[in-house]
Amino acid sequence: MVYKKALNSARTRSFTFRDIIICLILMLTGTGGNLSAGVVLNDLFSPGMVLQQGVPIPVWGEAPAGMEVLVRLNGAERRAGANQQGRWRVEFPPMQASTEPLTLEITGENTRRIEPVFIGNVVVAAGGRQWRPSVRVRTGEIQEGLAVFTVSGASALAPLDEIKGEWSSGSGMVSSLALEIGRRLREQTGAPVGILLVHAATSLESWIPRDLLEELPAAAPIIEFFDQRGWSEDTESAVADYETRLAAWVREGRNLPLEPEPRPTPEPPPSRLNEAPATRFNGMLAPLSGLPVRGVIWAHGEEESIVGRAAQYGEVLPAALFGFRRLFDREDLPITVVQFGQFRANRLDDRAGAEMREGQWNVQKNPANRVVVSLDLGASPDPGILADRISAMQIAQWSGEAEYYPHLISHERNGEHILLTFARTGGGLEIRGGEVKDVILEDKKRSRWVRAEAVVRGDRMAVRAQGVDQPGAVRYAWGSQLSAEGTLFGMNGLPVPSFRTDESRLATAGTVRPDAVFRHSLISEQYVEDPKLPRVLLMGDSIAIGQIPTMRRYLEGKANVLVGNNFKGNGMFTSGHALGGDTLKSFLKATGPYDVIQFNMGVHEFASATRPEEQAKAYAERLRRVVEVFRTHNPDGHLIWCSSTGTHGDNLIDRFPLYLSGATAFNAAALEVMEELRVPVSDLFALTQPRVEEFIGSDRIHIRGEARTEVTEFLARNILRALGEDIP
Repeated sequence: MVYKKALNSARTRSFTFRDIIICLILMLTGTGGNLSAGVVLNDLFSPGMVLQQGVPIPVWGEAPAGMEVLVRLNGAERRAGANQQGRWRVEFPPMQASTEPLTLEITGENTRRIEPVFIGNVVVAAGGRQWRPSVRVRTGEIQEGLAVFTVSGASALAPLDEIKGEWSSGSGMVSSLALEIGRRLREQTGAPVGILLVHAATSLESWIPRDLLEELPAAAPIIEFFDQRGWSEDTESAVADYETRLAAWVREGRNLPLEPEPRPTPEPPPSRLNEAPATRFNGMLAPLSGLPVRGVIWAHGEEESIVGRAAQYGEVLPAALFGFRRLFDREDLPITVVQFGQFRANRLDDRAGAEMREGQWNVQKNPANRVVVSLDLGASPDPGILADRISAMQIAQWSGEAEYYPHLISHERNGEHILLTFARTGGGLEIRGGEVKDVILEDKKRSRWVRAEAVVRGDRMAVRAQGVDQPGAVRYAWGSQLSAEGTLFGMNGLPVPSFRTDESRLATAGTVRPDAVFRHSLISEQYVEDPKLPRVLLMGDSIAIGQIPTMRRYLEGKANVLVGNNFKGNGMFTSGHALGGDTLKSFLKATGPYDVIQFNMGVHEFASATRPEEQAKAYAERLRRVVEVFRTHNPDGHLIWCSSTGTHGDNLIDRFPLYLSGATAFNAAALEVMEELRVPVSDLFALTQPRVEEFIGSDRIHIRGEARTEVTEFLARNILRALGEDIP
């Protein structure tokens, strides 16, 4: 992506009065060194540190204004005077990697000796949950030139200067993934390695400079959310509380004979501050500005609230990577993006995760970015295996010959097959586990997705599905019913990433506000059929549609369970909707045929009935026409009528005072029609009304969650009978 600003010309943000107040509080309550004590260094310059080889090496700190500072490193000396702000900085010429521990000595009015110090490779590991601390560094490894500097978590409205954190000492916990990466980089390069670990499980926008976000249309809803409300009320309250306590301290201090206590500190910032645009960048990354590093590893995005905005994530991610390059002043800075494995909001669905992986994969449009695929490693990858792939990619990027995963480059239709061609396979494709799983094919004739069969030969794969003579798009490791791991690899041993051949709108594309949680639904999400199994359609209102998830689990391996309540925006939850404008005819023509159709349409018609007995007659005649449409346009399918559930009584639901009377009259009228037309019935009214307290929930309409399994089993028995199953 091309940005309006050059690497060295970040736009200045205009601050609100509230921003200024909070920044003043941060300065008043800061814990910086006491300049009167002489030379002060930030936490980065401490024992165990690693400095980047092959480039000029900066050393900086603070001292009383005008003080001369002498810095010695590896036999070289540099001098500098502290400026009026009490800051000084020197720069040493590039040095080669050194496995021998060195001493960094800084002298002003006092002398600071830092040892051991190493010259080697410095890598930034940044992102979210993948980097959480879990192990300890072995003390001996520090003496061998391997250390992890964990940057302290901080959020700030403006970029901070001081680096807070500590190098691993053998006593504190560090990220096992970061440590394993460091060990492999040291072993493979023979040089010391320092990992700068910057992690927090917060949103992507918190890691991106504000000016870069403002250039992205996809980020506009994010900025609007935080500017208009976000954490503002809580923050203003915290500021007001601080000012009250500060005034009390001043009053009390006047009455004390001794030096008063230190100023009170404000309450910890509210959690929304951690999510706001640029706050993590300002607090944790900005202090690293100008520090030479060899590369960046970005592993982020596993949280459900983040995956739920996967489409937006893919559009915004390039700005985060650009922010790293501007921060470290290197247009060609090698960045490795770790594409996480599978994500399931429920046991079947990984569609949002696939959309996230697509956005991550696409950052390779910039050749300085490369992606590590971990699809085959499951939801919780082994740190050692993942570290192998990440370290190999970083080293390849350093050499200018980045390792690349096998990936799709073209596709074409050949009769009932879709032929796919791949690149970077290392000599061809390889199937693991006996067959290529998780390949689905679009059946354009029936507007559906089905499981497909795949055959590979060399760099090509042919995909087809039983009964599909108009194949469309192909997707791999995308959507529901995923297996435990990927099955398609290159001969180079690297997994093929999830992919799709279509460019249809992503399921997560509409979820763009930070406060909008993406809701995964087996009903609304793409459902993948097994073309070898019969097709069961559940059509109607929420009484039947609410059974979709449990019915799919109950009939798993026996039938495809499909939903007919939403076809091109036309809900068919009443008989009038189904018949209006030939909606039902069009639906059956486009998506059928079906082996079994279970239908119920009543709640939305009798709930507001004012003359139930009279209105039920017209309703029964509409159902007669619905059955006629089914039998005309789905002639080989079995029909099952499902009555509506009852309720606790009339005059208990404010909007629908005659709900029970309506249910009784409409169900009775429907039963007469179904008996006349010889349509089997699943009589939910007869099942639930005698046990209404047990079956009907607090809204007095829908089935209780704990009763749904029994209701599903009741409905499934008639479906299985229609499919020819023997039911005891």
